[in-house]
Amino acid sequence: MGKFLAKGMKVEVAVERKRGGKKATPDEAAALVKRVRHEAEALGGKEKGVAAGELLKTMKFVFEAKGK
Repeated sequence: MGKFLAKGMKVEVAVERKRGGKKATPDEAAALVKRVRHEAEALGGKEKGVAAGELLKTMKFVFEAKGK
């Protein structure tokens, strides 16, 4: 993700539930969303718009380089 953001490209991240495994709790899902946002910001990106989808189901984030 960092290489794409460094090139000024838009990055779309999809977070989905894992089939056949342990179901995530709402706290675990919220922590994952927070980590994705933090990592994108640390790599020089900012979230474009609002994330689409629902927690514990499918969520899509769009990040772009801060300079854009």
